[in-house]
Amino acid sequence: MAIKEAPLRPARFTIEGGVRQPEIRIPARKFWFGLVFLCFWLTGWTFAGIAAVSALSAAPEPFMAIWLVFWAVGWVFAASTILWQFTGSEVIRVEFGQLVHGWRLLGFSRERAYPLSQVRHMRVNDTTAFPFNFTRGSGGPFMVRRVGCISFDYGASTIRMGQSIDDAEGRMIVERLAPLLPEGAVDR
Repeated sequence: MAIKEAPLRPARFTIEGGVRQPEIRIPARKFWFGLVFLCFWLTGWTFAGIAAVSALSAAPEPFMAIWLVFWAVGWVFAASTILWQFTGSEVIRVEFGQLVHGWRLLGFSRERAYPLSQVRHMRVNDTTAFPFNFTRGSGGPFMVRRVGCISFDYGASTIRMGQSIDDAEGRMIVERLAPLLPEGAVDR
């Protein structure tokens, strides 16, 4: 019986721009079970909100008004998580002496810039410590996480990036960024 060779999987990220100013785009990881669940949940949650608004307009109650505030927060969270998995991406780029890291979602974005002179010890983390983390990278921009397979020290903080990629992809990105960083900024 012949052993079938495993196919090589291409990297999920793309690199645009020139050699001196690359922009790395990492699409959000899709967690299909969570997506299907959230779509059904959001449908029921929407009907519950409509019913609550109807009840509130018929007989105003403080409890119902407060519940609707929490309903709206839950609805926005679930909808943004679904949108993130379909259209969101993490962005890493080098421009004007800064390492810029952020996210994009339907024309909205949030980015932070880190002067290259302050970037220290860029490395790839061992993500095997979380073998059952099915949702890594699928939570969206509202999920404040300290995860990602790439990290670097910035002052007394550790910044993490690449929450939707594997270690091998993280090493590819670090190798691509290494020539643009100050000498000794990348751990080898």
